[in-house]
Amino acid sequence: MWTVIVSISLLLPLLLLGYTYVGYPLLLLLLQPVSGDRTEPHDGGHFPSVTMVVAVHNEASIIAEKVQNCRGIQYPGEFTCLFVSDSTDGTDSVLESETDGQISLLTLPERRGKSYALNRAMEQVDSDVVIFSDANTMYEPSAVSELVAPLADDRIGCVTGKLELRTLDGTSGEGLYWQYELSLRRLEQSLGTTVSVNGGVLAIRADEFEPLPEGVLVDDLVIALRQLRRGRNVQYQESAIATERTPSGIDDEFTRRVRIGAGNYQVLWRLAGTLFPSRALPRYSFFHTRYSAGWAPGCLLAYSSPHSYWRYSNRQSRRSRSSAHR
Repeated sequence: MWTVIVSISLLLPLLLLGYTYVGYPLLLLLLQPVSGDRTEPHDGGHFPSVTMVVAVHNEASIIAEKVQNCRGIQYPGEFTCLFVSDSTDGTDSVLESETDGQISLLTLPERRGKSYALNRAMEQVDSDVVIFSDANTMYEPSAVSELVAPLADDRIGCVTGKLELRTLDGTSGEGLYWQYELSLRRLEQSLGTTVSVNGGVLAIRADEFEPLPEGVLVDDLVIALRQLRRGRNVQYQESAIATERTPSGIDDEFTRRVRIGAGNYQVLWRLAGTLFPSRALPRYSFFHTRYSAGWAPGCLLAYSSPHSYWRYSNRQSRRSRSSAHR
């Protein structure tokens, strides 16, 4: 009986890990012939007025680069950038020197979190479409046009682009796991089950923005889930490309991962009843992409504990038998 319990304890964590990283992608592949490719073509002739909102806090080292990146956007329609800042490091001085008809600045007297900053910024937006971006997210010149185009379709609620990671010397910083994540997004997009979005490359219709709960940690996820709740799709637009530098150290990446993980569970407990997708497949994708990766450490621990005990027991048993034969 004990052997059966130990065997199950060893196999179950491995099965969960296998499903998380192999089973889910295979399931998406198997559903392709049944569902068909739901990626909608767009002719690119949709040019509503656009405001890019960038919430910043103490970004003096890169804010000038972000401003120049905004000025380099090639978009046929009206395009402006609104920076909302609660900085104390000189960021505001740089932005004030750059303000003109395209670049504007909203300063906040105190720091109350990103969701508060975005809510305040949206009070100033009067364009058709808003794009949420970050100070360290640099757009390709055509990215805004590509990001906005799918919103010509009323079935699309919000659009997220492709984020490419770069090292300090400009070379690709995309590891194997990042490539795996991008492959999953392509599969989810083809099935119309996209849930994961990037808050630095995210577009919605401005009049559909709802104030974010203050203190929410994953504002981008809340924005996407609200659209899914309405029965609309989230579009992953791979041709809308932006770049970010890879985290400067393991501490930065660890902090980012902890914030995202905490934000996922914050959404689960605080906002579950009002935000879960209304359709089955997006709901399934939501739970997988946001929570199954969190199983991995627990699965590894659950596997290693009985495995270590099993090896220890076998070693002790062999020693006992060896002593008995002497």
